[in-house]
Amino acid sequence: MSLRLIHVGFLIVGIPLVFELTLLATMNNLVNDTQASLQKTLHSRNLLVVVSRLICDYIDIVVLLGEGASGNLNPDKLELSFARIRSDIDDFERLANTPTERAKARETKDACDAISQFISPILKLYRDGEMAQILLLYRQHKKTFVQLNSGAWTSGLMSFSESTREANRLELERQLKLNEQERQLAYIGIFLSILISVSSSLVFTRNISSKLQTMVKNCSRFKNGEPLLKEQQQGLNELSQLDRKFHDLAARLDVAREQLKEANNLRCELLSVLTEEINQPLKSVISALESMQSLDLSERDRKLLEIAKRNATIMMRLADDLVDLDKLQTSDIELNRVTVDLSALVDVIMDNLTAFAETKQIKMQRRGEANCWADINRLEQVIMNLLVNAIKYSPKGGTITVDIKTENDETLIAFIDEGRGIPPAKLKQIFEPFKQAEDLEAPHTGGMGSGGVGLGLAVCAGLVKLHGGSIRAESDGVSGSTFTVCIPNSSKTTVASADHVR
Repeated sequence: MSLRLIHVGFLIVGIPLVFELTLLATMNNLVNDTQASLQKTLHSRNLLVVVSRLICDYIDIVVLLGEGASGNLNPDKLELSFARIRSDIDDFERLANTPTERAKARETKDACDAISQFISPILKLYRDGEMAQILLLYRQHKKTFVQLNSGAWTSGLMSFSESTREANRLELERQLKLNEQERQLAYIGIFLSILISVSSSLVFTRNISSKLQTMVKNCSRFKNGEPLLKEQQQGLNELSQLDRKFHDLAARLDVAREQLKEANNLRCELLSVLTEEINQPLKSVISALESMQSLDLSERDRKLLEIAKRNATIMMRLADDLVDLDKLQTSDIELNRVTVDLSALVDVIMDNLTAFAETKQIKMQRRGEANCWADINRLEQVIMNLLVNAIKYSPKGGTITVDIKTENDETLIAFIDEGRGIPPAKLKQIFEPFKQAEDLEAPHTGGMGSGGVGLGLAVCAGLVKLHGGSIRAESDGVSGSTFTVCIPNSSKTTVASADHVR
């Protein structure tokens, strides 16, 4: 479909509208025909009423003239009946609108004039009391009198009345047919109007809906890195233009995605090589420093060796943190989950950190015990980082407590220290990469002066989220902080996606 959407809208509205206008015009013609037929029917009825009155008046005059022939004439009644005839003839002439009706009206008027020539002298002679002259006048107008008695004139009116009544009946039948046609046309028109509206909507919207569904599926496939379903849609409408733009954008983003992938691969390779190149000499340095510690050295020299060894170890851990953080961001870490005895794992890590804690006369203790479903190596890395962090920022002679417990199908590991604390407004920021403690005005994650650049907590947060868990920090900002790790206590825990880790 090459029509634009606005044209499609016009067609969806216009096609039913044209049909409805045509239907309306047809209905209007039928209504006009019905009204014309109704007017004819009313006209026929009025004519029938007038003709019926004329017939009655003629009969009254015949009766009155018959009485006059026997000497019992009632002039008032005769005059009144004759006046009614003239009035009815005037109505007849006014209603007559066809040649036949006008001819009958003239014929009736002529008959009335003939009767008038007979009746007027009779009335005059009767009022003058000349009864003999009245009988003579009857004999002179015998023909007119005979015609009145024979009903020659009334029979013509009756015949006209019958033909008018028949025409009226035919018009009534025609009206019934027209009414039935109007009703049928209305029903058919409503049905066809609905059918045309629905059909036109389906014809035009089905194509539009199909294109939109294809575009939605293409968007989902593009989001998942899958190939698009169809080639670019052809046509001038907005959907085809949008589809072509989308294909063009998808092609460009595919190119950009490949370039980014190559850049990420190069970065990962470079970082891996760089880390290896840094760790190799550092391992040699640490090995040499450990060998020198066995020599007979002064207390000052031993402290210097311990500081050098600790800083070299920190450098190695920093390089490892950089690699782990990069893997977390690229979702390149796989977990090997097993059931972990947390109390035993924490005890082993504390033993390994005893020498480091004793340099500040810090006491470490564990409370509680529990098991959890986790990757033991990654969990050890988290616990090690958090304990080292707590040792670095605890005051001399302080105490660090690791509290282990199970709560609501989760295993909680809380690291409680007695350091300077963290401002509450900064608690969420410390888990972001490269957020140094000095920048947060509460040294707890370690800057360069403390042996780090703010990667340890970011790595911990990423590893915990990869287990489907969470990590949070609590502090009043004055003294002491508590870091709590929550690990879901289920073997069916959903592994966090790369987006969650980031």
